[in-house]
Amino acid sequence: MRTPRFALAPLLYTALAVSVAAAPVAVPPTAAVPPTAPAAVATLDARIDALIHQPRFAHATWGIAVVSLDSGQTLYTHRAEHLLLPASTAKLYTAALVLDTLGADYRIPTRLLGTKPVRQGRLDGPLILYGMGDPTLGTGSSTDWADQLAAQLAAHGVRRVHGDLIADDSYFTGPAEGAGWEASDLQSWYGAPTSALSINENIVAVTVHPAAHAGEPARLDVDPGDAVPS
Repeated sequence: MRTPRFALAPLLYTALAVSVAAAPVAVPPTAAVPPTAPAAVATLDARIDALIHQPRFAHATWGIAVVSLDSGQTLYTHRAEHLLLPASTAKLYTAALVLDTLGADYRIPTRLLGTKPVRQGRLDGPLILYGMGDPTLGTGSSTDWADQLAAQLAAHGVRRVHGDLIADDSYFTGPAEGAGWEASDLQSWYGAPTSALSINENIVAVTVHPAAHAGEPARLDVDPGDAVPS
């Protein structure tokens, strides 16, 4: 029997209250973290300065702030107050949050769903391909993703589907474009909109080959070959 969600919450709150009342825990005071040694700070300053003042970075703009996570001490700054677009460095925060929350072994699933039970190997009604944000689907490491899903479907006893195949990308509810994107970004391959169901990174490459003679139709090559640009 499935426990209703609304009934589960009070049980959790009750257990938490009993646990806290029966076994209060004394929190020891946090020991003060000593500041970083001046010699270490000076070494860090010298190493960063030597890097950013190289001739190849003569036209680069740097904004740097290094802060100790243990003590909160500012260890190095260089134009830290200068406003810059973080660009792809923002991915570091996304990656850190995902690793901390989900762990390194987590795999983003892509699900096959049905609205009716399977009877004698037949699924009546639509088969729903439900994406949950896997960015690798259809890329170089998973070009056989459709075959893998079909094999898993067969392993669950489905031999025939009597209905439509529906691609559902509704798992993501936020905007498809980044707030800081510019119009020129939308013309580049990296400007593809985000989607919970992305195949081949949501990219279709179209190559136009000119005709041999004027007035004749050009030839289009589409990659992936089964993609149909809309």
